[in-house]
Amino acid sequence: MSALDQVPDWLLRPLPVNAIIDEALHRQIDTLAEKLPKSLVQIATALGQRRSFAEYDAAVNLACAHIWKKRDIFLGPDANTELKKSIIGFATGHMIPKAANRILRRFCKDNDRQIRAHARRTVEGGRIREVALPAKRDGTWDATGWLHGSPTTDLSRHQSGRRVQEKLGLPVLTTIKQLRELLGITSESQLGYFLLASDANNGPYTTFKIPKRSGGERTICAPKRQLRWMQRQILDKILGRVAAHDAAHGFVPGRSTVTNAQPHLGSEIIVKFDLVDFFPTIHFYRVIGLFASLGYHVGDARFQTENNARQIAPTLARLCCYTTDPEAWGVGTMPQGAPTSPAISNLSIRFAIRKGSS
Repeated sequence: MSALDQVPDWLLRPLPVNAIIDEALHRQIDTLAEKLPKSLVQIATALGQRRSFAEYDAAVNLACAHIWKKRDIFLGPDANTELKKSIIGFATGHMIPKAANRILRRFCKDNDRQIRAHARRTVEGGRIREVALPAKRDGTWDATGWLHGSPTTDLSRHQSGRRVQEKLGLPVLTTIKQLRELLGITSESQLGYFLLASDANNGPYTTFKIPKRSGGERTICAPKRQLRWMQRQILDKILGRVAAHDAAHGFVPGRSTVTNAQPHLGSEIIVKFDLVDFFPTIHFYRVIGLFASLGYHVGDARFQTENNARQIAPTLARLCCYTTDPEAWGVGTMPQGAPTSPAISNLSIRFAIRKGSS
C-alpha cells in the first residue's frame, strides 16, 4: 500500500493538469523516508530543487504522506529542539496551509521555549492565513490569536493554586494522587488505562454510528462503564460547580428548550443554526486551557500518572478527550457520548468569549 493511501485527503494538494510523476524522484523520497527523521532536511532539499518544475506537486504529496505518518517523532515527548525546528521549516515550506497550520498551532504552546519563540516568529511573520479569537479586545482576527496564553516562560497565562481553586469553590488538587483519590481511581496503572483515551487496543472507549435527523451519520465515542463513571465524577465535582454563561441552555440544570425560546417571544425574526460536528472541534489543548482557567496546574502540558506529578489540567483534559491513536501525543478532541462533553463545550465557549472581550 502506498503512503498516499494511508493519510487523510486534506493533507494532499490537488495536482495541476500538467503534473508529472517522476519515478526516480519518488524512489528517492521513499528511500529517504525510511531514514526519517534524520533525512528530513535531505527530503526538503530534494523538493526545493524541483519546486518550479511540474514534478514537484506529486513528489511533495508523497513526502508529506511519509512525514505525516511519522509526525509523532517530531511532535512527541522525545523530540528535541532541532527535530521540532526541522518539521516547522518543512511544514511552512512545503505543506499546504491546512496541514502546516495544525503543526504551527501545536508548537505555539510547546514546552520548549525556543520552539515557542520560533513558532511565534513564523505566525507573526504573517505567513499563516487562519484566524483565531483576537488576543486582545478589538484585536485583529488572524493567526496571532494562537499566541494568546503562550508567553516565553510559562505554558499557561492562568493563575493556579489553592487560592484560585478555593475561590471558585472547587476541589483543591495539587498532585495526581489527590486527583486519583477524588475520582476514585484506585492506582496509577488504572489511571494509565483511562489515559489511553481511545477505542484502539481495547481502550476505555467504544465507537459506533447513529443516523442524524438531517441526514448522514454521527460517530459516537462512548466511554465504557468505568470511564463513564469517572467522567461523571469530574462533571459533578468540578465542571458542575462552575456556572455556565447565561445564554447557554443546553445541558444546564434548570434550563431547557423552553427557557431558550422565552427571550425570543414576539421577535419578528429568529435565526437558528447548527454548528457542524461541534464537539470534535474542541481539541485537547483547549480543554487544558479550560481546566487551567479553574486554577489547576498545567506544567509542561503533558498528562501524568505518577502520584507526585502536578500536571492536573492536562491529565483532566486527557480523561475528557478521545483520540483514534492512543500513542500519539498532544492529540484528542471532545467525544460525542461522554457525560463531560456538554459541560466542557458550554464552559470553553464561555471562557473563550470572556478572553476575547477582556
